[in-house]
Amino acid sequence: MGRRSKQELEQRYAGGKSIVLTQVDVNAITCPGDKAQHIVWDSVVAGLGVRVALRGKKTYIIKKTFTTRGVRKVMKECIGQCQLMTLDEARKLAAELINRTLISGLLPAELRAREEQIRQREAQIALEQARLEQERIDSQKKYTLESLCHAYVQHLQFHGKSSWQAARSTLKLHVITAHPEIASLPANQVKRADIARILETMLQKGIRDGVSRARSYLVTAFNMAIASDSDVMARRFFSGFNIEVNPAHQTAARSLRRLCGVGNRVLDEDEIRQFFREICLLKSGPVRDVLLMNFYLGGQRTLQLLRAKRQDLDLRIGLITLFDGKGNRDRPRLHTLPLVGPALSFAKYLDQKAWLNRTDHLFASEIINTQHVASDLVSRIAAGIASDLLARGLIRKKFTKADLRRTVETTLARYKVSMEVRGQLQSHGLSGVQIRHYDRHDYINEKREALEIWMRIFMQEVCALP
Repeated sequence: MGRRSKQELEQRYAGGKSIVLTQVDVNAITCPGDKAQHIVWDSVVAGLGVRVALRGKKTYIIKKTFTTRGVRKVMKECIGQCQLMTLDEARKLAAELINRTLISGLLPAELRAREEQIRQREAQIALEQARLEQERIDSQKKYTLESLCHAYVQHLQFHGKSSWQAARSTLKLHVITAHPEIASLPANQVKRADIARILETMLQKGIRDGVSRARSYLVTAFNMAIASDSDVMARRFFSGFNIEVNPAHQTAARSLRRLCGVGNRVLDEDEIRQFFREICLLKSGPVRDVLLMNFYLGGQRTLQLLRAKRQDLDLRIGLITLFDGKGNRDRPRLHTLPLVGPALSFAKYLDQKAWLNRTDHLFASEIINTQHVASDLVSRIAAGIASDLLARGLIRKKFTKADLRRTVETTLARYKVSMEVRGQLQSHGLSGVQIRHYDRHDYINEKREALEIWMRIFMQEVCALP
């Protein structure tokens, strides 16, 4: 089609009828002087037009009326400036928009609004996923094996369990400090190989008497976390760990007991005397004090003895009361012992020393006198003594301070002290209906006689006093 004159274009456009536009027409269209704008419609793509403003700005527009689902809609769109888009490009884009509108029943503005809603929803989903992922990461950082250990200690302390300090010391030393890479793992991702590695390290360091205890703490901590969804008492400290399997329980306790030699070592009389002499030669302090008193009292549990305070002494009649909180007792069992021979004089010294140091603890730490000395420190020093005696050839086999307890029981049995009295002296085996409900005898005289036998055997040659 040839070029139309301006007059011809104005005549053809004047009636508002559509024509077959050409690119030449688009370039030639002007706005009459008596109008603010003028529109020329294209007959190739119905609804497409060129709008020209009085100042000459030209724009491709769409205006089309259609009915969808019984609703009449008017489509009005500006699709681009004429100087930036050719007529063919405008026709193609206009046809696509019109077809999309006819198919979807939605105007471009409605489609854009819907697409914006979809984008916003996708953005919200992405944010939520990012939040959940961050929570997962934070949860992994928060609910680590280290956090589980702290939760277990807090649980013990809250419920008045006297073992909380020993648990804190053991878990901190042998789990958190010794294996920070394992302690920082999410607790629900800890494997039995990780627990085995912790226990193996303790064995490699020669720490045998504490391995079973460390395993027991970990087994209980994991069990409490597993039961937290149904146990009201556990939920307060263990919720959020999401643990389903106990990796510590899967470690072989029987082989561990075999490795540690539990139940085998008994010292002979000469070995006990050697051990006692070495304790007497230790530097004066709470470790020496507790090891000596443990001898005098016939091999009590070190942790129970460490917790003794001034108010637990009755120096007038010569008694000391310990608190046996082992097991599932809600309240610790009172365990009263007579102070026989040098034990009474030593108890008076400990009482005076605590008074001068302004502490209630008979075996107060030299660093923080409001706490007793750490049980692990006592174990390490006792193990060091045993290693030194073995190196000097003064004993036949290495032992731990826990073996003293077994030695006392075995020795007293050899001297005809009954099993019942031995159990009362060392506060073990005290279960059953008879003990729990009926037998209220304090066995003080029987315990005194047993301790006098023990003193006659080992304390005649040396008697350590401060």
